[in-house]
Amino acid sequence: MNTVVELATARAERALLSQQAAVLDGILGVRDFYIHALSEGSGLPAPSRGCGSSLEPGLTPGQHTIVHCYCYASPEDRRAWPLPPLSPPDRAAFVALGVQGLARRWEEVMGRLAGLVEECDACPPTREALEVLKEAMSDGRTLCWRVGHYLPGRFAEVTGITCSALAAPAHWDSVLDALQLQPWQAERMTALSARLTADLHALRRERLQVLASAGGFGVPFPGLHDAAAKALGVYDSAWALEGLVERELRAYVAAAQVFFDMLEYLQCSRLFVHSRPFLPDLGCLAEAWSRRASAVALVEEQ
Repeated sequence: MNTVVELATARAERALLSQQAAVLDGILGVRDFYIHALSEGSGLPAPSRGCGSSLEPGLTPGQHTIVHCYCYASPEDRRAWPLPPLSPPDRAAFVALGVQGLARRWEEVMGRLAGLVEECDACPPTREALEVLKEAMSDGRTLCWRVGHYLPGRFAEVTGITCSALAAPAHWDSVLDALQLQPWQAERMTALSARLTADLHALRRERLQVLASAGGFGVPFPGLHDAAAKALGVYDSAWALEGLVERELRAYVAAAQVFFDMLEYLQCSRLFVHSRPFLPDLGCLAEAWSRRASAVALVEEQ
């Protein structure tokens, strides 16, 4: 008799689990459609997460945006910076270099770029010198994209990143000094920093609220219905968090478009060289600029 009851219970649980699985699949389908619609409605190409890549370990979202800048580029920008994918044999050869081989290539590309920037800073650069610098920048961006897409999850290892850029705020002050912004650029940077910093702080507050509401999900539930509610809640929170990630990346993209448009080519090259390694975080730069502007305002008030 007990066996019959247990069998009936197991069948009921299996039917309920199948129903729950269908609900969860529906939620994921709605989420995927939502992200696709968001991408289409914005006029931007599919975001970096849509190109098959997740956030790189060891990189901040701002740095991640730089790795995937080509994925966000407009059709016009893509034509200006063509990046045809590697053929299967070339891709296999690229991956076969491994972390150590690509790290050596990374050092070569960055070393060449740094040397060219020093030469251009030493005296007014000629048109030919700027063309060579542009070529070196293109090589760096291409290598950056290929490492991020052909060796996903290994970018920090290849480039030698050992800590988050957020851990060294003084570093970003030195990057700003290296840019030598003109007065009109400084005005735009002030407006850009205020908007981006406000957007990022608002998104972080939302993220903390979502995480706080999901704080109880780690506690096991004894009943099947409770477990189902837990699973639905987890996916609901995951959906919300993924939406926040998309919004954060898009905030960086929008700010980066304004930022890079206002820089001269030599300034852009200085930015990538001094950011070490080739990954400026615009959020960190915006916070550094805001701190600097606040300090200046305080001195002027006194």
